[in-house]
Amino acid sequence: MKNQEIFYHYCSVDVLLSILKNDELRLSDIEKSNDYTERKWMINKIEEEFTDIASKNILREEYEKLIRGFSRWGKDFEILGNVYASCFSTEGDLLSQWRAYAQDGHGVAIGFSGELLEKVNNFKYGIRFLPIIYDSEKQIEYGRVQAKEILDLLLEGDFLFHAMSEVFINNLTSLCCYKNPAFSEEKEWRLCVSLSPECRTTAKAHYDPFVMSEIKLYSNKKRIVTYFNLNFKKVKNEIIKEIILGPKCEISIKDVQQALFILGYPSSNIEIKKSKATYI
Repeated sequence: MKNQEIFYHYCSVDVLLSILKNDELRLSDIEKSNDYTERKWMINKIEEEFTDIASKNILREEYEKLIRGFSRWGKDFEILGNVYASCFSTEGDLLSQWRAYAQDGHGVAIGFSGELLEKVNNFKYGIRFLPIIYDSEKQIEYGRVQAKEILDLLLEGDFLFHAMSEVFINNLTSLCCYKNPAFSEEKEWRLCVSLSPECRTTAKAHYDPFVMSEIKLYSNKKRIVTYFNLNFKKVKNEIIKEIILGPKCEISIKDVQQALFILGYPSSNIEIKKSKATYI
């Protein structure tokens, strides 16, 4: 993170009020997002690099069988485990974000402290705060490194499934931070964690100063979505730095100031302003 103090979470007014009332962010299953290639994008890139590297290091009669196995297991890894995320942008007044994530401009962008969000990276395992990588060259480079790791394990005598597990399970959170360059204007960062929801039906996780809830469920009228809540009550006086009202937002600055005061936030320390986007 370079000189980025604030990261913006675009949402509806209802979600803003829920976040403020409960002092928490929601981390939802990314496969229910607006990008149908989530998880698949980097798996496909790694498969392409593996196919190329293996062709130069594996005997022909073994190569074709290996590639078929890689493709088969790759599809299985697409559905193993879940990745949960809460998404942010480095830009607080971006028209594409208003349209896609803030009720077509009727919502808000909540500016969170980057310094506090980054604290989760102090933990070796678990939740991470990471930038999305859109650069094609960086994606190819990462895919090549992961493909080589798989091939090296194979050449050492490991089984294909186990070798692939080292990448597609142990590095799943990182894999899901590489996306189609078409989404690059979103300038996204993620609070994200890889978990099997069946193992978290009662347990909470502590990532000082945050607490992550047990697994929860909701319906968006079309699908059942699993999610976790990340509570930030310990740092509620510091974590929200700014709230930007969308170009079509019908609530006033005074409305937000009153809500912040009533819900125990330091309203005088949180800047509230209107979007400069002339979008109707």
